[in-house]
This record gives sequence, C-alpha cells and structure tokens, in this order.
Amino acid sequence: MSIAVVWVPWALVWGDDFRAAAQHGQATGEGARGAFAVPTTTGDTLQLMPGKASGDVSYSTLFPGAQSGSPSDFSALFGNHAGTLIQGQHAQATLLNDPAATGGAYRTLRATVDRSRPDMRMDPLWSQTDEVITNFAQISRTFADCSLSTTFTTGERQAHVPEYRTCDRLEDHAGACSVFHDYTMIALVTAWGGATVQSCGSGCTQISYRQADTPHEDMGTNYPAYRAPQTFGYTVSDSSRITSASVAVAPRAPSALDFQIDQYTERYSVAFDGYAYADTSTASFDAVNRPAITMEWTANLKDGASFTVGNDYAFRTTGPRQWWRASSAYTVTVTLRHAPLVQERGWSNTPSCVKMATALAANGGFCQGSITCRGAPPLDANGCYTSGGTNVCPGDLQPSPIPGQSPFCTQVEVAADCSGFNRGQMACWTDPQGNQQCPFNEGNNPTDCTALEQNPQCGFIKSACVEGAQDANGHCYLHEETWDCGALARIPVLDRQSTMNCAGPVRCMGTDCASFPSEQSADFAQAAATLQAAQMAASDMQCDPGGDCVVFAGEAAECKRAVGGIVNCCKTPGTTNLSDYLDLVIGMSKIDHALLAMDHQNVVRGAWETLRGPVASTWSAVQETFTSAANTLMGNVAPSATDAAAKVATEGVSQLIMQQTAEWAAQLFGDAAVNLLFSTTAGGSAVVNGAVQGTLQLGGGAAILGTVLAVVMWAYLIYQIVMILIKLIWTCEQDEFALGAKRELKSCVRVGGYCKSDVLGWCVEKRDAYCCFTTPLARILQEQLRPQLGLGWGEPKQPDCAGLKVADFGRVDWNQVNLDEWLGILVQTGHFPTLEKLNIEDLTGMGSALAVDGQRPNAAVRSTARADGLSGDQVRHDAEHDAWGATLPALPGTRPP
Repeated sequence: MSIAVVWVPWALVWGDDFRAAAQHGQATGEGARGAFAVPTTTGDTLQLMPGKASGDVSYSTLFPGAQSGSPSDFSALFGNHAGTLIQGQHAQATLLNDPAATGGAYRTLRATVDRSRPDMRMDPLWSQTDEVITNFAQISRTFADCSLSTTFTTGERQAHVPEYRTCDRLEDHAGACSVFHDYTMIALVTAWGGATVQSCGSGCTQISYRQADTPHEDMGTNYPAYRAPQTFGYTVSDSSRITSASVAVAPRAPSALDFQIDQYTERYSVAFDGYAYADTSTASFDAVNRPAITMEWTANLKDGASFTVGNDYAFRTTGPRQWWRASSAYTVTVTLRHAPLVQERGWSNTPSCVKMATALAANGGFCQGSITCRGAPPLDANGCYTSGGTNVCPGDLQPSPIPGQSPFCTQVEVAADCSGFNRGQMACWTDPQGNQQCPFNEGNNPTDCTALEQNPQCGFIKSACVEGAQDANGHCYLHEETWDCGALARIPVLDRQSTMNCAGPVRCMGTDCASFPSEQSADFAQAAATLQAAQMAASDMQCDPGGDCVVFAGEAAECKRAVGGIVNCCKTPGTTNLSDYLDLVIGMSKIDHALLAMDHQNVVRGAWETLRGPVASTWSAVQETFTSAANTLMGNVAPSATDAAAKVATEGVSQLIMQQTAEWAAQLFGDAAVNLLFSTTAGGSAVVNGAVQGTLQLGGGAAILGTVLAVVMWAYLIYQIVMILIKLIWTCEQDEFALGAKRELKSCVRVGGYCKSDVLGWCVEKRDAYCCFTTPLARILQEQLRPQLGLGWGEPKQPDCAGLKVADFGRVDWNQVNLDEWLGILVQTGHFPTLEKLNIEDLTGMGSALAVDGQRPNAAVRSTARADGLSGDQVRHDAEHDAWGATLPALPGTRPP
C-alpha cells in the first residue's frame, strides 16, 4: 500500500507531462500546416518552397535529357508509323547503355522482360496482400489513454519449409518475322543553266560548267557587241550537311587566228556570290588578264550559288574588212564536302527476330531456314548507290543487325525451323528388372511447368538457361525454372511482451513521444535445434588417421529426363515417409550415443555406488561423477558391488536396447534394412523374418561401414527400393530411384542441370545433378555454412559434395545460421520438442527410449534413491579426513591428523 501511495502522484505528474508534450506537438503540426505553400513553377524551374531559392529544382535535374530533343524531330515522324516505332526503339537502345540513373532504372525494368514467362496468377505471394485488405479495419484503429503491461504468452512463429521443384521450358525460336530499315536517299544539289552534278566519291559532290570555244560569228562591217555572258548555278536542299565548299575557275585565252586582221579586242569577266572580276581591252590588240581561281568559299557557296562568266573576243579582217566575234573556253567547278546523303532513321529493334536470324546464320546452330533482303536499290561494283550527285556507300548506313545482310535492305525477312534441337535417340540403360531401355525422344512437349503454374501452393523462384543449351551466339533454347511448393510450419515460442493499451485516438505517432519495445525470451526452439545439430554432427563425423575430421559429407547423384519428352527419371517416388525416417535417425543416434558412453575407457560405476561399499576411499569417490554413463543407461538405483558386476549389467541393458530397436525397425522397414544396421557378434544377420537371431552389435558382418547416419540412410533406401519394386515397375535406374527417395527426404541440394548428348549442339537428354546428405539437417547446415566458408557446389557435371572441416567451424558466425527449416520439419513430422513433452518423466523415465524393461524411474526418483542412506556430513568428514591424510604427511613439520 505504501508503495502505491508514494508512486501514484509521480504517475500523475508523468501523465501531465506526457499530455503537455502531445499538445505541444499538435500545435507545432498546426503551425507547420498553416505555413505550408503549394509548390509552383516558373519557366523551367520547380519551386518546392516558394520564396526560398534553396528549394528551386530545374526540370533538367528532375528529368535528365528531356531538353535535348527538338520538336521538329518529332514533327517529322507525323504519319510515319514505322519511323515512330524505330525512334522509340532507339531511345530504348540508348537507355540500355546510359550510365546515369535513368538508364539504370530502365535496365532494371528491362531485365524483367528478357525472361521466361510463367503463369503466376495462382502464386501464393498475393496472399499477404489479400490478408491486409481483409483486416484493414483492425489496422486503421487508433488508441489513447495508454497503460503499459507485460505479459508472458505461449505463442508460435511461422517457418517456411521449402520444397523446390524444377521444370523445363523450351524456347521457340522458330517462325517467320521481319526486321525493317527506315532510310531515305537525299538529292542534295540541283544544277541549272547548263551546269552538271556528279559524285566525286563518298561525301563529295561536284557541280561543273564547261564552256567550249564557239565558232566565229560574222557581224558585218560594224564593231560588234560581245556575246552575252553565260549564267548558271546550283541550289542546295540541306545546307546543314555541307562541311566545306571550294571553287575552281579555269579560263583559256583565244586560240591563234588564221586570218589577216587589223583590229582585235578581248573581254573577260567572272562573278558569283561574294566574288567578281572583269578586264576589257582598252585598245586594239590589248590582251586582258584571265587569272585562274582555286579557293575555299564555304560561307558563300554552301547554300547554292549563281555564276555569270564571259570570255569573249572580236576581230576585223583586212580584206574584205569584216568584223567577227567568238567566245573562248573555260571551266567552273564547285566541290562540296558533306555528310552522307542519306537520312538514316535506323533499324527496327526486334530482338526476338534478330535472335532467330543469328541462330539461323550461326555455324553449327540448331535452326534451318532462310534470310531474304528486300528493297535494296541497284548498287555499283563498289557496293555503293550512285545516282547523279547522290553517292551512298555501305559505311554511310547503319549496319544490319543481322550478320551478312546489306545495310541497303529496307526489310529482312527471316523464316526459321528449330524443331530438331531436342529430338533424337537417348542413351541406353538397364532397369532393375534387367531390361534394356533405349527410348527415342520425340520432343513434342514444350514445357512440363504447367502443373506448377496451376498449383496455388507453388511460387516461382527463378529461371536459368540449361548448360549446353546455348548456341554460339548466346541464344538459349532450354530454360530451367525453379518453383517452391513448400509450406509454412508453426513453431511454438515463449513470448514476453510489453504492450500499451489505449482507449481513444493515439496521441503520438511511431516513437516520437515514447517507445514501448517488446522483449522476447531466449529462443528455446533455436537452442534445441542447435543442440540437435551438434549431436547429429557427432554421428555423422569422419576422421582420418591424422586427426582431421569432417562432418556432413555428401555424395553426388544425377538423374535423366528427355527434353520435351515423356521419359523422366527425375520424378520422386512418392512412397517415402519423412516422419518414419526421422524416427529411425533419431532412434539410432540415441543408441549410438548411449553405446558410445559405454566405451571401455569410461567408468561403469558412479561415486554413489563406491561410497556404499564397505571399503572405499571417500576422497577418491567424491572426485568422480555422482552417476556414471552406465547408471544413466540402465537407470538403476541398486548399486553394483564391483566394476565387473556393473559391466555385466550394462551389457545386458545394451543388448536389450539393440534387440528392441532391431525388432521395431524390422516391423517398420523390413529385414534388409535392419541387417544394414546390426549384425550378430558372430557376423551373421541380425534378424530373419523379423526375429532377432542372437547377441547383436552395431555394424559388423554384412552391415554397411560408415558413419551411423550414413548407414541409416542406406538402410532406409533399401527398404524404399524393395517397396517400389513390389508396387510398380521402375523403368529407370536404381540409383535414380535412390536419388528420388533422398530428395523426398529433403536431404539433397540441387547443383544444376546440363545437356548430355553425343551430338555437339543438340540437347535430347538433360541431367539434373544433386549433392545428397544423410539427413535434412546435414543438408541445411551445408547450405547455411558453405557461403560463410567461401565454398560453392561445383559444376553440374562435377558437383562438390565434400564434408565440412571441423577445423573451419571456428570461422562460422553461428548467429547467421538459420535453422528455421529444420524446426519446421520437426514440427511437420511430430518430432518438435514442445514444452509439454519436456518433462522429467518423458525425458528420463518411462517416456525415454532407454525404458526398455518397463521399469525405469525418472532422474529425480533415481537421484533420491541413490542418495538415500548416505550422510552428507559423514561423507564430507570422511573425505576431509582422507584428503588431509594424503596431504599432510608430505608437508614438513606436520603429522597425520
């Protein structure tokens, strides 16, 4: 009461402070809401916080590259369906190589396209979304007026127990398709006035005007006017393509005359954009200058030009006096250097068609068919297109995405047939009945994944190309898909939780006001699983003479299946019982540990038995364990007088345990399985028709050599093989059946698959490779520890199934080891050590596997009985006396007590 009276006022003060803090937070929120301004835009800038320059963000920052385009580029595509598609595909191709974040985001999205496409409508991943929607009303509730309470509850957590299954999906590269090329030849220059246009090579066009000498024209007796100058030129359709322009003018003086003349005059003139020159005779027989011109004149000539040229002369003959006129020859040449005369809009981006074509063109590929070029113009001997001043060569165009096809093609048609990839004769084998099997694979089934797609319990995990199913160009013809058809197991846990109960609206969000973390006790389930792992490791350990030990060693195994066919030797038999197998594993592990404890080097009598003897060294006795391993095995409370007597009693109990186990195993698994575990001490069979044949021993005789758990696995497999041969005709090999049984026991890791064929480049038969271990726990620990130790599984053709070195365990971070799958298996098979089962009677008394005689007291009863009649004070006194009696005589200056 006094505690409550003292505490209550402080609680009220705390509550007032809490309420005040919440109200202050609400006021702050209201103020922030009133001060909020809606973002605005100014030009190409987004103002997140109007009035503050620090909040301005340009559109180019938000959308990199958005301003690099031109509206005219898009306008030119109006009405051009193929061109629009091609530009979109080019944008995608650019993003594939864009190192910026935009390119990375696109590649992430793109990666989800280039894959197999299973039907995932029934995938269990949607169940969580459905659950949230169904229970949304509970999520939306809010609380206040909170009180904190701590409760202890027995709960459970879920652990997923995976069941991985694989299937194959053939990729159909056959069919017909087309790849399109969108380009236009450009007529860059048009000449007029008698000028001509011709190509001078790639990226070069010449405009020429050639004036020849004209005949002499009789002009009579009067001084004539010169002939009119010649006017000519050219126009340019796209001056932006012109990189340089030069002009050359080469006039020629008049030729020598064959007349007697007394008068002679000349005139020469040339004019074009930005240039003019003229010279005329000022007296009879006054020759004019006709300078040749060669110069670059890009700025004036790139948009086109108009030329006016005159090269004339006149003369008068002496008899009769007659005037004549004529023009002398000259040439004008304009040379334009320019970009290729083609408007290139590129090839359509159709990867599937390109894959089909490259697969068809590959040397040693899997497909047959044809590739046809359409729409290419006539080409000259150099492979170029030349028409007037237009000259386009292959280097001016984008190369075809399909090897060997001309870039001038406007359409490449592809027709392919890849049906023979997986069709052919499989390798022969002999089945358990002695019959030879040599099936022919028709390969008509494109996939065996349909059942997994339609199973709502199966979720898609991944898809990968099968080794050996790729051609030289990297095109995959066979994908292997992995699905998980596992289930959830509910693992019991003990929770200690601190909860806050509220009656009204919550005053604080998250941890802004207060934090109420929940606490959970140590994970009993994890501790139990770890202890069990240590126990099984001791039963699955192999050591060499040098003392180097490995645990959980596995064996490589593989099975075959016809690609796209009927034969499938990788199916699991469906007859195994994981619960029965774990019964055998756990039972044999207990026997192994119990008998190991009876090693001849261990004491067979406990200290309590020695102390009851008539002659004993009390000090020596109290230094030994109170109970021996033999005491634990037998569960006795009556002391053995001597070690020899104790040994006889222990051997009797050991025999009783082994005989009872052998009889149970024979009833469940048959004689053959039991005789792999036990033999008689004379080396004979342990059981015949379910009856024990004599004194038993673990191993020996016809029993298999190896670790205890390895022998247990083989014993169970023998039982399974006998059962399957009785129930059906197994047409595959016995090793493949054994692999199927091990897989059903969740003891195998799939390493991968590969194509096995005698013909290079074909995949008629596929092999699935595994590493198999003695127990599911051994497999789980291998999967958990290998990544930490930097170990892989090797290649499908050569799996690495080696055991783990005990010396490497020191490098393992055991906090990262997740044994939830093992716990889930124990729950599913009824082997989970629940708290209800962990009582003293079940663990040490009649519920123990060692209670073979039906009269086993529990540990508490045995301890009480063993201590009955022993005086602690007397034992302590005697021990002290014995100890001092042995110690004091060795000390100087002392005497015995």
